[in-house]
Amino acid sequence: MVVSITFESVGVMVFHRVLPLRIVDELMGGTVVSCWRRLSAWVGTMREEQGRPEMHEWFQWLADQLERRGQASPGAPAYVAERDWKA
Repeated sequence: MVVSITFESVGVMVFHRVLPLRIVDELMGGTVVSCWRRLSAWVGTMREEQGRPEMHEWFQWLADQLERRGQASPGAPAYVAERDWKA
Protein backbone atom coordinates (compact mmCIF):
# COMPACT_ATOMS: atom_id res chain seq x y z
CA MET A 1 0.00 0.00 0.00
CA VAL A 2 2.84 2.43 0.84
CA VAL A 3 4.55 1.77 -2.51
CA SER A 4 1.30 2.29 -4.39
CA ILE A 5 0.45 5.52 -2.57
CA THR A 6 3.97 6.86 -3.13
CA PHE A 7 3.87 6.21 -6.87
CA GLU A 8 0.31 7.54 -7.00
CA SER A 9 1.59 10.84 -5.59
CA VAL A 10 4.51 10.95 -8.03
CA GLY A 11 2.11 10.26 -10.92
CA VAL A 12 -0.09 13.22 -9.98
CA MET A 13 2.97 15.47 -9.71
CA VAL A 14 4.22 14.40 -13.15
CA PHE A 15 0.77 14.94 -14.67
CA HIS A 16 0.59 18.47 -13.24
CA ARG A 17 4.16 19.10 -14.38
CA VAL A 18 5.53 19.60 -10.88
CA LEU A 19 8.07 16.86 -11.63
CA PRO A 20 9.49 16.25 -15.11
CA LEU A 21 8.86 12.72 -16.38
CA ARG A 22 12.51 12.51 -17.49
CA ILE A 23 13.74 13.05 -13.91
CA VAL A 24 11.27 10.54 -12.47
CA ASP A 25 12.39 8.06 -15.11
CA GLU A 26 16.04 8.52 -14.16
CA LEU A 27 15.32 8.26 -10.44
CA MET A 28 12.79 5.45 -10.29
CA GLY A 29 11.42 4.60 -13.72
CA GLY A 30 12.36 0.93 -13.73
CA THR A 31 11.14 0.48 -10.18
CA VAL A 32 7.75 2.06 -10.94
CA VAL A 33 7.20 -0.15 -13.99
CA SER A 34 8.37 -3.28 -12.17
CA CYS A 35 6.18 -2.57 -9.14
CA TRP A 36 3.16 -1.90 -11.34
CA ARG A 37 3.64 -5.23 -13.11
CA ARG A 38 3.72 -6.99 -9.75
CA LEU A 39 0.88 -5.05 -8.15
CA SER A 40 -1.52 -4.54 -11.06
CA ALA A 41 -3.49 -7.72 -10.36
CA TRP A 42 -3.83 -6.72 -6.69
CA VAL A 43 -4.97 -3.23 -7.71
CA GLY A 44 -7.49 -4.73 -10.13
CA THR A 45 -8.91 -6.90 -7.36
CA MET A 46 -9.10 -3.94 -4.97
CA ARG A 47 -10.84 -1.80 -7.61
CA GLU A 48 -13.40 -4.52 -8.22
CA GLU A 49 -13.99 -5.37 -4.54
CA GLN A 50 -14.40 -1.73 -3.55
CA GLY A 51 -16.18 -0.57 -6.69
CA ARG A 52 -13.57 2.15 -7.19
CA PRO A 53 -12.09 1.98 -10.71
CA GLU A 54 -10.07 5.13 -10.00
CA MET A 55 -8.11 3.49 -7.17
CA HIS A 56 -4.36 3.88 -7.81
CA GLU A 57 -5.12 5.39 -11.21
CA TRP A 58 -2.09 7.71 -11.19
CA PHE A 59 0.28 4.88 -10.33
CA GLN A 60 -0.99 3.00 -13.39
CA TRP A 61 -0.82 6.14 -15.53
CA LEU A 62 2.77 6.81 -14.44
CA ALA A 63 3.86 3.23 -15.18
CA ASP A 64 2.22 3.45 -18.61
CA GLN A 65 3.99 6.75 -19.39
CA LEU A 66 7.35 5.41 -18.26
CA GLU A 67 6.91 2.20 -20.22
CA ARG A 68 6.06 4.16 -23.38
CA ARG A 69 8.99 6.51 -22.81
CA GLY A 70 11.38 3.58 -22.41
CA GLN A 71 10.16 1.97 -25.61
CA ALA A 72 10.54 5.24 -27.52
CA SER A 73 14.02 6.08 -26.28
CA PRO A 74 15.94 3.02 -25.13
CA GLY A 75 19.41 3.88 -24.00
CA ALA A 76 22.34 2.43 -22.18
CA PRO A 77 22.07 2.33 -18.39
CA ALA A 78 23.82 5.19 -16.58
CA TYR A 79 26.61 2.96 -15.29
CA VAL A 80 27.50 2.26 -18.93
CA ALA A 81 26.58 5.51 -20.66
CA GLU A 82 28.22 7.73 -18.06
CA ARG A 83 31.15 5.56 -16.95
CA ASP A 84 33.70 8.24 -18.00
CA TRP A 85 31.95 11.06 -16.09
CA LYS A 86 34.25 13.29 -14.02
CA ALA A 87 33.26 15.51 -11.12
